[in-house]
Amino acid sequence: MSKQATEKVQEYRTENKYDPYLIRDTVNTYIENLLEKNEKKTYTFSNKFLDTKIVLGFLILIVILVSHYYPLPFPKNIYILIACVSIYFILSNYYSHYENSVEGDTFALFTVSDKKETEQKSKEEKVLYRFNSNIEMLSDELELSISEYNQKKTYLAQQKIKINEYFDQDGYLCTSKLSKLVDKMLSTIKSKSQ
Repeated sequence: MSKQATEKVQEYRTENKYDPYLIRDTVNTYIENLLEKNEKKTYTFSNKFLDTKIVLGFLILIVILVSHYYPLPFPKNIYILIACVSIYFILSNYYSHYENSVEGDTFALFTVSDKKETEQKSKEEKVLYRFNSNIEMLSDELELSISEYNQKKTYLAQQKIKINEYFDQDGYLCTSKLSKLVDKMLSTIKSKSQ
């Protein structure tokens, strides 16, 4: 086996087959890579969540730097410090809310593109989809679902998979089996979007 093939196999392996969060992360990473590197260019991967969190983190960093390096000595900069602490509190709470409530169990955002699609169709008209995964503690089932971005509780495609059927005893993901399942779910979405 070549070095590159060995690295790919290692990428989709969980160190602990009984840790639900490691299992979910391994499956999520594989599906993200499928969406990003699709040969037919049928799906366009979106970094909307990541971009938003980077902007929020950058704003929080600016507030921290202003509070720390503001040139006035302590008694004179008290109002700046109060403002910075307040803004930091608001931004960090919004970041936490965004990550837990808006993003939630979503690990990938994508749009469906069609080869027959005309150039007149703008990006605003394309529907943004969420790929979600959820696993309950002490459960052997991972729930995969796809929904529209604005309606995350209305699933367009949903599938529950048994962990033992998709991972071997050494913790390696059966990528061919998962690829077929993901293709089936994505074809359901593609047929509904046309």
